[in-house]
Amino acid sequence: MDTFSVRAWATLLPGPEERLRAPYPAEGKGHLRGFADDPCVHEGIPAKLGRRIDPFAALALRVVTRLLSGITTFDPDLTGVFFANTMGGWSYAEKEVALLTEKGPHWVHPYFVTAWFPPAAQGEVTILHGLRGRSKTTTGGTSALGEAFWLARDALEHGAVDTVIVGAVESLAASVVLDTLAGRSPAAEGPVEGAVVLALSAGEAASDGTCHAVLEGLHYDKEARERPGGRRFWSPPLSHACALVEAVAAAADTGRRSEADLGGGYRVSIRPASAVGRSASGQPGEDTQALRQES
Repeated sequence: MDTFSVRAWATLLPGPEERLRAPYPAEGKGHLRGFADDPCVHEGIPAKLGRRIDPFAALALRVVTRLLSGITTFDPDLTGVFFANTMGGWSYAEKEVALLTEKGPHWVHPYFVTAWFPPAAQGEVTILHGLRGRSKTTTGGTSALGEAFWLARDALEHGAVDTVIVGAVESLAASVVLDTLAGRSPAAEGPVEGAVVLALSAGEAASDGTCHAVLEGLHYDKEARERPGGRRFWSPPLSHACALVEAVAAAADTGRRSEADLGGGYRVSIRPASAVGRSASGQPGEDTQALRQES
């Protein structure tokens, strides 16, 4: 299988000048582009649940809820979730580790492990929406997004699912994480938290006929992976996912063809959908337009 049809996409990202909420100062770390408000405190997240999950899982819940609202039909039994992230939920974990070291193990909350665990966002999303298709989480500094796409393609190719939700979810809002990453890449770019997801099906058009753009030629380029230099990002999976949806939007709106770097040597080509796969008007559907950015 070499072709994905893009049924919809959604992003949840801080504004270009938005600063990460306290208590994460920017001194020595450049412009920390993150949400000013806690993503767990939101009308779309029940208060009880918001206290039990990390911001990266809250962002995933919110963005996938919006994504699915733009898809006319999908079978929960055949819909899978493939998320990429860098480090899991350290915002929640950092507070629990402080309780453990300062007050002892009896003070640690029972949701410590489930909130921190990298697949936590995948689990919360599949539980909330009742998605029972094959799902995976990939974690890594550079290649996580490409690996998520690779696994999603395998699931579609083998008939385990007919729709996949693929993307990056991230929240690096923890002092221990930011301090470590700032030491490695003092000139890092891009947001430190956010969520970017796409709904994909196999072939040129989904079962409901929807296709706003086409991804094809997913491949691994060892030479590209080993090539030195390049931009440094706080979260490579998230920044690469942002660039990918920009390319998808350009293909849907203007017909532009391009190739996207998914990180770690993984690459994919983007082209506009054929006339068969587009909406009746010949333009991307209104749902796609509305799903680009949450205000």
